Amino acid sequence: MDTLFNELQKKEKKLSMLCAQLQEHLQHAPEGKLRISHKRGKPIYYHRTCFKKSDPKSLGKYIRKEDIALAQGLAQKDYEENLLEDVEKQLKAIQKCLQSYDVNVLTRAYEKMSQDRKALVKSYILPDDIYAEMWQEEEYSSKGFTANDPEIYTEKNERVRSKSEKILADKFYMKGIPYKYEYPLVLQGYGTVYPDFTILNKRTRKIFYLEHLGMMDDESYAEKAMLKIETYERNGIYPGKQLILTHEMRNRPLNIKIVEGMIEEFLI
Repeated sequence: MDTLFNELQKKEKKLSMLCAQLQEHLQHAPEGKLRISHKRGKPIYYHRTCFKKSDPKSLGKYIRKEDIALAQGLAQKDYEENLLEDVEKQLKAIQKCLQSYDVNVLTRAYEKMSQDRKALVKSYILPDDIYAEMWQEEEYSSKGFTANDPEIYTEKNERVRSKSEKILADKFYMKGIPYKYEYPLVLQGYGTVYPDFTILNKRTRKIFYLEHLGMMDDESYAEKAMLKIETYERNGIYPGKQLILTHEMRNRPLNIKIVEGMIEEFLI
């Protein structure tokens, strides 16, 4: 795990997109520069296309009120050129840092040890895969099943309560995303809850909770679901941040495309 490296990568991507956007926009900007003088405290705009100080035309052509869009375009161009220069400098600095940054250097001291030696030491910094494996193997007591619950099993041969939960579990399993099914969580003001999935993002080591709301067209079910979501929020676990919500109704089944987008956004 290296949060700094991940944040630098995100910043690089955003700056690269902004750089391309500015370059594209500047290709369509008006030629020349804007000169501003003042008369009686009010700005007067001029369009400069000649830059020889000895040439009287270097002062520019007066921009009339009805042509104010030209002044706006020239001012915008000046701003975007300056911004582009700063963005390119920042982008180069980040790229240079990323090139020299070794994200795995702090895990090598542990990784190069023999298995016998690893068994004798407590590592300060574990590789992501080992950390995830240890997290996954933690024993816990889930909610359990009754005799009336359907028998539905995932690809991992793990029992779940619905076909939609099987779809979710199988998606996580195929993508190598560690999760715990119905892992107990204590929420103040509510008591112990069993989120459908407690999920680990291996890259950031951040924990997410996923609740699948499977009968949102049932009024009683929907009311209980909203109460549960509000309790999460009162405990600082917010939808779109640490709490992931999926939902369906009788005529609107679980949307797999949305699930895949959610996985890419939060869990990989």
